[in-house]
Amino acid sequence: MRDLYRGLTLLAMDKVLRDEVTQLADMRYDNTIAVCSAFPDLRRQPVLAQLQQIDACFRKRGVFMSAYALAEINRWLLDGGVRFQTALDELRTALVEVLPPGTTPGALEAVGALISDERLLLNFRAGQNLSDDGFGITPQEESALRDSFQAGTAASTAAANIFRYGWQTSTCLSAFRVWDGMFHPNM
Repeated sequence: MRDLYRGLTLLAMDKVLRDEVTQLADMRYDNTIAVCSAFPDLRRQPVLAQLQQIDACFRKRGVFMSAYALAEINRWLLDGGVRFQTALDELRTALVEVLPPGTTPGALEAVGALISDERLLLNFRAGQNLSDDGFGITPQEESALRDSFQAGTAASTAAANIFRYGWQTSTCLSAFRVWDGMFHPNM
């Protein structure tokens, strides 16, 4: 998920990247997939060739993403449309001072996690450190994000709108503990 969180934040902060990826986003219908009312309609599937091109856009920026992350970004841009992109613009405006070029990957991941994990956001507002949950973030970045993501701020409002227009399900749970010397997938 860390790659997805970083990719989400980059979509907000790098308008050129977002424009490139938006132009590439595409879905196809797979009518061989059965429809079940208990689950989302899974007949809409990303176009593999488009995901590969989206992947190339992120790789140019040094970000390597899983197929799942690429498919989610593809879906968010298509399903969320203008409202999703407007919320990304609002987040960029709110965080332009907090996330300048050269921001650590951990800070980018933390922003994406704060958008998608309401429990993590509430704990962070209450004083929990993101670094304690495994995010490689500097104390200065963490302090700036804590100020930016307080309830009622422009960043927290934009984050709520990104979640509202991008997700089809309930909040993700991102909190995890990292112990030195242990193997951790997708980290």
